[in-house]
Amino acid sequence: MKPRLPVAIARLVNVAKAADERCRNAFKLRGLFNAALLSLEMEFSVEGLSQVVWAAARLKHRDEDFYVHLYKLTTANTFTFTSRSAALYLEALALDKSAWSQSAVEAVMEQVSSLTIDESNPRDVCQILRACVKLERGCQAPSWAIEAALLTIRNDSWATGGSHNYEACVEELCWSLARIRSTRAQMLKAVHEAVDSERLILSSMAPVQLASLLLSMGMASDAGRITISANRALMARLVSYCEAGSWVGVTAPALSSVVWACARVGVEQLTDITIDASHPFMSMDFSSLNEKSMARLIHGALQLYNGKLPIWLNIEKLAPHLRRLVPLMNAREVSDIIRALPPTAANENNGVSRLMTAIWGRTLALVQEVADDTPRRSKVDVMALVVRCYGLIPSAEVAAAAESVAGLESQQTLLPEQRLLNALGKTGATYVLPQALVQATLKSLEVSDSRLLIDIDPHHLRYIASHGLIASLGLATPKTDGFSSGRGSARPTDLSPTHVLEILVEECNRREWRDFTPGQLSRIFWACAKCEIHSIILKSTSSVNPLLWVSLDDFSGAEMANFVWAIHKLAGNTWPSWCNIQAISSSSAPSTMSLHDLGVLAFALAKVEGTFADSVFDSIWQRLNIIIAGSPRPDGKETANLVSIMWSFAWRGCSDGVQQMSVSVMDELPHLSAETQSLALWAMAKAKLRLPAYVSRSVQQSLLSRPITRHTANALVNLWVLRPSQRVIFPNPLSDFPPEGLWKLVGITAASRSLRREALSLALKCRGVVVPSAAAHYAGCLTVDEGFLQCSPLRINILRPLVHVNRTPPKYLTKLACHLCDLA
Repeated sequence: MKPRLPVAIARLVNVAKAADERCRNAFKLRGLFNAALLSLEMEFSVEGLSQVVWAAARLKHRDEDFYVHLYKLTTANTFTFTSRSAALYLEALALDKSAWSQSAVEAVMEQVSSLTIDESNPRDVCQILRACVKLERGCQAPSWAIEAALLTIRNDSWATGGSHNYEACVEELCWSLARIRSTRAQMLKAVHEAVDSERLILSSMAPVQLASLLLSMGMASDAGRITISANRALMARLVSYCEAGSWVGVTAPALSSVVWACARVGVEQLTDITIDASHPFMSMDFSSLNEKSMARLIHGALQLYNGKLPIWLNIEKLAPHLRRLVPLMNAREVSDIIRALPPTAANENNGVSRLMTAIWGRTLALVQEVADDTPRRSKVDVMALVVRCYGLIPSAEVAAAAESVAGLESQQTLLPEQRLLNALGKTGATYVLPQALVQATLKSLEVSDSRLLIDIDPHHLRYIASHGLIASLGLATPKTDGFSSGRGSARPTDLSPTHVLEILVEECNRREWRDFTPGQLSRIFWACAKCEIHSIILKSTSSVNPLLWVSLDDFSGAEMANFVWAIHKLAGNTWPSWCNIQAISSSSAPSTMSLHDLGVLAFALAKVEGTFADSVFDSIWQRLNIIIAGSPRPDGKETANLVSIMWSFAWRGCSDGVQQMSVSVMDELPHLSAETQSLALWAMAKAKLRLPAYVSRSVQQSLLSRPITRHTANALVNLWVLRPSQRVIFPNPLSDFPPEGLWKLVGITAASRSLRREALSLALKCRGVVVPSAAAHYAGCLTVDEGFLQCSPLRINILRPLVHVNRTPPKYLTKLACHLCDLA
């Protein structure tokens, strides 16, 4: 039975429920609130406190003394809170959190965290989690509440004990869990388990509940624990049930969220049901949407319908409402509106042309807001918006706005996107505009989600066993003593990693790779590649096909990248018949990959020839273009991943892609490792690009200030190619330089001859470790610099001991033959 409230509090609650103009007399309200506080002091109850807080939020009460007094009552009685009263109190706080201090919210959150799952019910858990999200305290949500929420989704028997029905409770809990980043993966897993076990009956849910669940799953789709294909399939089922219910009760804001979620995960079923002109979406009133919901709707629709709006989303009908919303949108949202406009928007005398006028007005306003301290990301968004206006607005006006954004007059050294934006007012601008947009928005991509992989090392065999890799194959788990590798171990392990993996491969082939998931296949192949177990490739013939029971479409981005890398590591450029490049090119995995996964895939296929490999690189480039807009500049590992992609494109002769990616790499180049610097400089040299002087100086300084490695020689050579006029300084002392790299230093003509002679002298002392390419490098040096060692009789004779025909690859034999021809 509900406890009866004191008269003063009940009167205040009734006034708050009415909340009309007659109740807005400040003097009378102050009296009501003071009376309620006095009643609480005389006879305190948590329920009464929650009701007073709710009334204050409802009536927007702003008396500082009242909140000070209320805070004291709260902190003095937090120990009396139960899950029910805490839920009511937090919901009341969430209604008007601006009136409360941070310390007051923290005090209540601390008390709620001390409660236990035994004291709660599903209704309380729903309200507490929802309030935490609204209070922007999702990361501080009580662990017991999260545990209870997941238990509710998995087990309907506990949920039905409360007043909420199971389906409604699941929908509310998913709404909260999807907005807490740390719980997204667990939420997805719990929903999949509930659906697979038929505890959650989708057909019994109303379309409005299904729409809310669709949004939650779309928001959580980046969790990385559930495969994209499984998540996409379940969301497609939700769309089908919504269609069966004719989308009854789904409002325009909810539909906007559904379209965005489907576009994010790639649920194309939404497009299949919008062909009929009598579809329920046709009668949907989108004029009620605010600027964020409208931008989300248009962005999602453009993604689902290949850059065009569907028949149920008419831009002419939306134009009057969009004109009112455009002044409230940011640059990226306005860009999506421009994408939705027809090509003739500027020439038509209707609502669309007036919308274009409003868009250009908003664009100019955003241009004026750009200042020196504006973040780089915001500047790039405005640049992209200005570029999109080209063709719809006179080119002279667009060029003036572009120059204003890029700061062309104040910059002595123009950035690449600024030079391209200069072409807006010139002939042929339509040709450079796509490149301008790509270069101006080329940013880093998301770092791939961390995942557990097998660490192939004698010290970690216990790790392999603990993750079920051995037990899942029906093999006996090795004894703990066999893994002994600590300091007290007097002998090496009895069971080597190679031996274990060879047994695994034999067992996999015996089972014909049945019942393996894509993730398991990827991990096993990755492990074999690390330990160089080639039998997994040699014995996997057409009759024993690892891909016989699964499709490459089922692989996630990370799983596909590791799988392809392993095959490349074991088979080189000759791929097994059961996994040809065509299967990879037709897979959808590249479209979901992160920057790290794209780098791994590109590196593995860089030297593979053929049209199918070219199509894979087209998919890689398309994925880059989809996610580069609005991403921050790469740094650290992200830049290294982008360098790997750039190197792969350079190897395949894609100079345009290298040039566009080099813009994002340039600023971080001095801070990268010598190996990564070498790859980036080689790619730019291969594409015949020039390195800015300030970057070249910074890179050379970083190379000379670090410990010398074999990559330093490669980096210095490529640096000389990119800046032939720069004075090259060799590392000091040269005696620490790797012998195989000394011959490259000899060929750097930009260095002084004394330094080159010193490098040559050291190289000749290390003839025992002469690399096969040494003769080609030295002959090339003599070809380029005819004056080097001109007076020495050893000039040509040095070549004799360097030539090892039987060990020299065809590439360097060809170079040596050409150089000898020039020297003859």
